[in-house]
Amino acid sequence: MSIKKKKPSALSFSALIAMALLWLSPFTWLVFTAFDPAATGAFALPDSLSLINFARIFEVDSLKWIVNSLIIGAGTATVVLVVTMLAAYPFSRLNFPGKDSILWGLVLIRIIPASAFILPLYLLSVKLGLLNHTGVILAGSLLNLPFGLLLMKNFYDSIPRTYEEAACIDGAGMWGTLIRIIFPACRSGAAVVWFQTFMTGWGTFMLPLIFLRKPTQWPMAVGLYSSFGLYGDVNYGFLSAFSILYALPPIIIYLRLRNNLSSGLAGAGIKG
Repeated sequence: MSIKKKKPSALSFSALIAMALLWLSPFTWLVFTAFDPAATGAFALPDSLSLINFARIFEVDSLKWIVNSLIIGAGTATVVLVVTMLAAYPFSRLNFPGKDSILWGLVLIRIIPASAFILPLYLLSVKLGLLNHTGVILAGSLLNLPFGLLLMKNFYDSIPRTYEEAACIDGAGMWGTLIRIIFPACRSGAAVVWFQTFMTGWGTFMLPLIFLRKPTQWPMAVGLYSSFGLYGDVNYGFLSAFSILYALPPIIIYLRLRNNLSSGLAGAGIKG
């Protein structure tokens, strides 16, 4: 029995093209405005192209802000990845009292908005004298631990136990099995956890805005916010150029990890 494929109509094509143009319009405006030395915020082609808006970026502490964002993003992502890869394995392979309750508790923690933790974290930081310390931001970003643990558990569940049994027969210990077999088999899931946590740390705004008072400690998100009105009225060209610079590192990292991310997202719900 053959299935006839229905050809898309001209109306469908027109609707898809219109949706694509609508989706691309903000990015097109962003690029044009970044190269427009006299940007007014209106959606129009620039009369001339200039790099002056990009040059103005380096008149502020943008490079320091980039470094701070990379430290927060990569540092948080690495800590979360190491902890979740180790902690998720017992949840996948062992049965112990309270296991289901802990997993449901992790799900509930994900439901609670991160803003609910700001006041307790602030009061604790004041008592410990940790204001103006980047480590507080790293601690706040560790709220991604439940997501990483649940995702890595799903990946461990998809790995047949026969792999570990075969490794045990060959004389491999628990750590040897984890490092040589289990962890490599879950590299796609690890990439998803790392990138998701990195993006959260890279875009963190509320915590550093409240906890960090020195401009040299700010990440890019707070730096971009502080740049509003830096050159008189809102300078759309400068902010657009700043936004492009802000988006480049995540795009580069995504392109580097895209294969692992695609397979990781596809296999996140598979359970063996």
